[in-house]
Amino acid sequence: MSTAVLPIMIFAAGMSAQGPNSVVLTTEVHTWRAQAVANDVSGFLADRMHETWGLTPAQEPGQFSVRLRWPAPEQVRITISQGAREWVDRPLPVDDPSSARAMVWLLVRSTVERALIHSGEVAQDETPPIAAAPVVRPVAAPPTPGPDVKVDLVTADEDSAWLADATPPTETATPAATVQPPTVPTPPTPSSGASTTAHGHGLRRLWLAPFALGPGDAVEAAVVMRGYADPNSGLGWGPAVQARLQLSDHFILGGELGVRAEDKSSNLTVTHIPITLLAGYRFGEGLPLELGVSGTIAPRVVSSRRTSNGQEVDSVGGALGVLLGTYARAYYSLWTKDSSELRLVGEVGARFGVVRSAYFVDGQSEQDAVVAFSSGLGLEWRWR
Repeated sequence: MSTAVLPIMIFAAGMSAQGPNSVVLTTEVHTWRAQAVANDVSGFLADRMHETWGLTPAQEPGQFSVRLRWPAPEQVRITISQGAREWVDRPLPVDDPSSARAMVWLLVRSTVERALIHSGEVAQDETPPIAAAPVVRPVAAPPTPGPDVKVDLVTADEDSAWLADATPPTETATPAATVQPPTVPTPPTPSSGASTTAHGHGLRRLWLAPFALGPGDAVEAAVVMRGYADPNSGLGWGPAVQARLQLSDHFILGGELGVRAEDKSSNLTVTHIPITLLAGYRFGEGLPLELGVSGTIAPRVVSSRRTSNGQEVDSVGGALGVLLGTYARAYYSLWTKDSSELRLVGEVGARFGVVRSAYFVDGQSEQDAVVAFSSGLGLEWRWR
């Protein structure tokens, strides 16, 4: 099933005081199970944009772009950009449609209005001023009989003549005492050691920045049980572990380390330790298929048993193989939460021996096959 993309172009000739000129809303549904909730949230967003900013649908370029991607009914990834600048790209969990509508709309509205203020398209004076906290001044009251004491609280911005009127003419007014805020000590100038520490943190941030995941990127790790079919030695099996990096939704780079034992004859066993690098292309969630190529360097441990002078002698040696191949890989999502996903993966492939080995034991010879086939089934954890 291919990914469904439902574009809604929003444009407004007359905008509100703090609203955008136009917004393009695009919804991508990667699985049919998310179609209903995706339509519900998209329709709600279009209604809110019309009521809040006065936007109506039209085929015009958008000042802002809002992209909703639904990999599953339980999660939506929202990307908000203004021209070439991307303001937000993050996943949101979806517990129920009503909460999803509220969360998505609040994120869209706050991001768009913050972007307009930041870019200067909405002046800062259009936002309501924040009232300053009043300064409280205690004023001495005229003496009165009895234990009662009167204290009047006056704000700093009121007329000082009021204070003079409140002072009795026959008494000398006590100067009003102003309550000053506590003095905040100025932090000391950092020493050379503190400066070195801050500089070190800065270097670490710069070093790690290029490795941050961007939109469409993901890290994957898998454990696979592989089966092998060799025309010269029959069937075999062995475990393998994989580490993979997805770039821009479609491109895959990765590596694999495996091990398997192959009995070529009754007195010859070859243990393969293949180290594989691979590159592939993934079609997308609508078509869960990946095609790619691989290159393998396979160190081999050769164990043989031969007869010498009527006695059996065991010996161990080494060999090396180089293979090039192709593969096809499919996957199925078992569980998704936030940015993590657990998948069932299956793979088939063929490898062609570029560098092969021949083995001679007791006058008999064995050699590696030109073409070897493999298959695999395992579990994969994915994070983005």
